[in-house]
Amino acid sequence: MTLQTFEEKLKTALLATAPPLNQSYTQAAVLLAFVLKNQVPHLIFTRRTMTVATHKGQISFPGGVMDASDQSLTETAIREANEEIGLHPQNVRVAGYLDGMRTVTDFWITPVVAIVGEPFEYRPAITEVAEIFEVPLDELHHLENWELGEREYNGVRYQDCRFVYRHHSIWGATGKLTFALMNRLGKII
Repeated sequence: MTLQTFEEKLKTALLATAPPLNQSYTQAAVLLAFVLKNQVPHLIFTRRTMTVATHKGQISFPGGVMDASDQSLTETAIREANEEIGLHPQNVRVAGYLDGMRTVTDFWITPVVAIVGEPFEYRPAITEVAEIFEVPLDELHHLENWELGEREYNGVRYQDCRFVYRHHSIWGATGKLTFALMNRLGKII
């Protein structure tokens, strides 16, 4: 599959504009970025350090809380990806969006889905990112690779979507967003 073909398919499956905000929660955005390796799309993930304030050691997408200087949550996601993994903003082509999502920790996440146009060298922010890894779309796409169930956090029950890839367990908000992306792509891949 070529990068252009994959990008066109992504655009047909995603929301064309950012989802509405929910001002009741802290605004944040993440970048679900695809790179093409050997004609296979791979999704970029990070593992957070044990020194960050929240979600220590968890798998995540590059992203974070909206800064006052950000013009949009799309800009937030791209800025954070630059800061966290060294992805230059000019190398990001936004393909679309997933529905916004409230986390159990009261963040409202805007998921921005993008294509990385050219190969680049990862530069992890050592205070935030312990590891950067990629998962082939083919692995994520098969329902039998997912564990679905309910979990509880601070007395709140929520749907858990968990995917294990090598020694990484992708769960929580990252798991839910990845699963939502796979559901949208199910029609076209």
